[in-house]
Amino acid sequence: WKSKQRQVRRASAGVISAKFDLKPPPYPFNALEPHMSERMIKFHWAKHHRAYVEMLNKQVAGTELEEKPLEDVVGITYNGGVPRAAFNNAAQAWNHEFFWESMKPRGGGRPSGELLAQIEKDFGSFD
Repeated sequence: WKSKQRQVRRASAGVISAKFDLKPPPYPFNALEPHMSERMIKFHWAKHHRAYVEMLNKQVAGTELEEKPLEDVVGITYNGGVPRAAFNNAAQAWNHEFFWESMKPRGGGRPSGELLAQIEKDFGSFD
């Protein structure tokens, strides 16, 4: 989940540096159907996730946070429970990356070990 510095050019506005990239899900947008539709994933990624990343880039531009990994920005801006301005956008950008990475087409299969035992204890069976 390492961030990469990238250059974005705007007409007559010079060069803008963006620290954090809007990463697409690690699978095609339609890969989770029928559980999550392509339309829903595209909308959530292109609107919500994009907004958090873009706002975070604006908030950290020119600060010491610009050179930190996203995970560090979340911790630093949490500020011991007194969140700084960039905290929500940093945390939501991280949450969305985690969300996309936590799913995969055809699911993760049958759990094993302690997780399976707890599911069977609580629900009677995995099925």
